[in-house]
Amino acid sequence: MTEGRYGDIANLAWEDIPEPKLVPTGTWKLEGRNAVYLPKKEGDAESKAKVLFFYNAYEAMGDVRDEDLDALGDYNLENSDLSAMFYIERETDWDKVKKHLALHGVEPKGSIPETLKKFKHTKVLGFVDQQTYKSRQTGKMVTGNTLSEFAALD
Repeated sequence: MTEGRYGDIANLAWEDIPEPKLVPTGTWKLEGRNAVYLPKKEGDAESKAKVLFFYNAYEAMGDVRDEDLDALGDYNLENSDLSAMFYIERETDWDKVKKHLALHGVEPKGSIPETLKKFKHTKVLGFVDQQTYKSRQTGKMVTGNTLSEFAALD
């Protein structure tokens, strides 16, 4: 499918859609895809406000095993779900978001939504790992990718 061409979707068959794969464990160059602020849900005592950062992995660093990369085959890494989340429970929690944005070269200025828009297409290093957990949606055990240990790219 040609990227950005919605007409190509009409020509896809269900059997041509790849199953999501996990990004292999190790350090990756990541590109910011989108950042969003989700406020606390009214009337939900367990809900928390949060900022979500969505990424695409685009280049493996030396600590990613070659055999894990080979197992991906021609898989498009943009199909993988990579995200980092920051809970906002008090005003000082925004400092963590500010420091995370600084790693991407984004200077927090103006409104928070305007600043979060600047995140798109920024690049950073991040450690990708895999974690097994119980899905809230299905109640089944699933394995997904996690992100940690971010560092600015020089």
